[in-house]
Amino acid sequence: MTGVALVAVGGVLQAVVGRIDWSRAAFPVNLLLLVLFLAGLGGMHTFRSKVGLFDRLGRLPASVSALGWVMGVTVLMGCIRQTPSHLLSDGVEVWPDFSRMLSSWSFVLLYVWMTVVLGLVILRRIYPFRWSKIPFLLHHVGLFVVMVTATLGSSDRKCLRMTLVLGELGRFAWSETDRRSVELPWTVELKEFVLDEYPPVLVLMDKETGKALPAEAPLRWVLEAGVEQGGFTDWDLKIVRSIPEAVPVAEEGRLDFVASRSVGAVYAVCLEAVHRKTKVRKEGWVSGGSFMFLGELLELDEHVCVAMMDREPRRFASRVVLNGGNGVRKEGVMEVNRPLEQDGWGMYLLGYDNAKGRWSDGCVVGLVYDPWQPYIYAGILFMMAGAVCLFVMAQSGKWKEETV
Repeated sequence: MTGVALVAVGGVLQAVVGRIDWSRAAFPVNLLLLVLFLAGLGGMHTFRSKVGLFDRLGRLPASVSALGWVMGVTVLMGCIRQTPSHLLSDGVEVWPDFSRMLSSWSFVLLYVWMTVVLGLVILRRIYPFRWSKIPFLLHHVGLFVVMVTATLGSSDRKCLRMTLVLGELGRFAWSETDRRSVELPWTVELKEFVLDEYPPVLVLMDKETGKALPAEAPLRWVLEAGVEQGGFTDWDLKIVRSIPEAVPVAEEGRLDFVASRSVGAVYAVCLEAVHRKTKVRKEGWVSGGSFMFLGELLELDEHVCVAMMDREPRRFASRVVLNGGNGVRKEGVMEVNRPLEQDGWGMYLLGYDNAKGRWSDGCVVGLVYDPWQPYIYAGILFMMAGAVCLFVMAQSGKWKEETV
């Protein structure tokens, strides 16, 4: 009944005051809410013997009920496309705003209910203290810390994006929520962009449709170092010559490739193809394309040809220089999963000019500021420590003896 009542109350609040605006809970409001919430939990635990509701909230039936309701609405949220609270919905929204669960009063009330129950369960189990309770307490305290800090800290989390151009100073970024321009307290200069690619891949392609063959499971020939021979179905292929960086040139009415490190250079390979049955021989260049040059194909017959697929990026990174307002200069390298830290901000490399590839003269950087993140990580470490303690105590038999 508690869950039904909270959903009903949430629906009324949703209709009267509208959805929750989490931006209003930014620091110091979220810190005040945390203090009041913890004080309220302490008061409920202290007076649980006098107030039956407080006592029931810390027991197993309330825990199961709260967990069931939160799991149910979470599954519902996963089944319905969610619209960010700052955007207009492109569909019909039904009560109680299922397309914006995180801003829905019903969801938040259920979430608070579960957090309150979790906090009271922890307080109830702390005293009297026994070593056998360590795994339980680490698990539940860690979950409590993650739930509380992730929720209250979301108001202080800032996500920005900025575009860097080689050799130019970048000072302004834009918000991912409202697209407003934000001036940073430091400048960022892109010094170098590096992109490593996987080895080129050759495929047998249908000349009419442009699709790799066979259609059900296309064959691929990866041109790794040391590979000189391969083949597709009825054709044997041999590498006559390969040039990692080449540009096409016309010589005596035919196309040739010469080594060059110029912008837009492509990987080119000269192939010799021999049909296994008819012994028909074909020879020619195959290359990938770039923003400067078109790719080259080797025609085997009127239906099929050998083509080189666009090379996939293995790793890309940007070397940047940060200049702070206090004259401090910092140089570092950004990658996708290796951010560069600056004044509490994490700078992640998000993308680059896909058309230019490794010759890209710019990149897109994501900036994330989340002062509550260390506490979330601490909660996760608590849960991991609880799992380790549970495993160790179970192996030693102490857990079983203490909990039977």
